Amino acid sequence: MVEPIEIEQRPKVIRADGSVPFTAPQTGVAPVASADLATRGWVLAQPSGGGIYRVPFHTDAGTDLTLTEHPSTEQFLGNSDRSVTLVDLSAFTQVRLIARVVTGSASSNTPELRGRYRTSFSTTVGDYSEISSSGDGSLAVSLASAGLLSSGWFTLAGSAQANDIALAVSQIGGDASANPAVGSVAMEFK
Repeated sequence: MVEPIEIEQRPKVIRADGSVPFTAPQTGVAPVASADLATRGWVLAQPSGGGIYRVPFHTDAGTDLTLTEHPSTEQFLGNSDRSVTLVDLSAFTQVRLIARVVTGSASSNTPELRGRYRTSFSTTVGDYSEISSSGDGSLAVSLASAGLLSSGWFTLAGSAQANDIALAVSQIGGDASANPAVGSVAMEFK
């Protein structure tokens, strides 16, 4: 038979009612069940906002971004480096590109938007690399037709999983006469 432990005999035992508090740091493991306690390290490693980190590139609800005479060669979104931003991606492993294409492109050159990154800032679009680990141009959203489009989730490139990453969206595959337009463009990370 197991004898009950008297609290008076064991004053440092943590009671179920919490009346004997922790008095020293505690170690632990990552939580599994929703009622599990979490360590400080685990909590700090979690992305905010329910696990998704959203980086907007165009969000003007009043005006679409028209990609005027979108060329076949790669350019920054809107042919401007003004939307290049600096982010900390050290806590993330996956990425996707989302765009609300308002007006599709009639170009036959596979017009699309691409997610790009660089480990330092540059105003030259050719200095940026694909942000997914596939490296084959897969992290892209077609501009061929209107809709709310997603590239799907891809593994983030290893060198992009760091702090101070320059993040950009590029446009490519136009025919220099079509004028596709986007309502919103963002990258999401988890």
